[in-house]
Amino acid sequence: PLAGAQEAPALTTEKDRLSYAMGMDLGNQLKTRSVEIDPADVDATVGQQLIAQGQASLGQGCPAESVRHFEEALSLWRGPVLGDHCRGPIVAGFATWIEECRLECLEGLVEANLLLGRHRAVIGMLSGLVTEFPLHESFYGQLMRALDAAGRRADALSVYRRAWNVLDEELGLAPGPGLRELQSTLLSVRGRVPAGQPS
Repeated sequence: PLAGAQEAPALTTEKDRLSYAMGMDLGNQLKTRSVEIDPADVDATVGQQLIAQGQASLGQGCPAESVRHFEEALSLWRGPVLGDHCRGPIVAGFATWIEECRLECLEGLVEANLLLGRHRAVIGMLSGLVTEFPLHESFYGQLMRALDAAGRRADALSVYRRAWNVLDEELGLAPGPGLRELQSTLLSVRGRVPAGQPS
């Protein structure tokens, strides 16, 4: 900025919110466009790395290791991102990205537990997730698989009907091909759908 010029109110507001989020005073540092931060001190960076490691372990067929990475990443979350300070396009965009990372982490954690045969252990967690994120079809599919693996096929099919009703009421849409195929499989096979089978 020009010498002696005042910062625009919008920038000051964004600066204050970023300062609060990062736990530091960005005042003079933003004026010089230089902020030195150790990535290891930023939860978002560490969490992203842990999620990537969890996904890699999952892809390599190591679900137990994957669970450890995902659980460590989730331990970094401490309530809503930025709380009441989530205003302004920059901070709001950051908060949205963080929330998507959390969803990816939760989905990966459940998938790893299903592969480990812990279907009963994740039913309660998934029941809460489909309530918290009613438009997230992956959680419905995982809950259906967990219930079926626990010998509760009728409940699994009930979850599909719930997903259909929610998606139809909220968006005027039917469930996607993954859920429809899973429902068809549950209706047609005599045995159980493998809990670790992707939906």
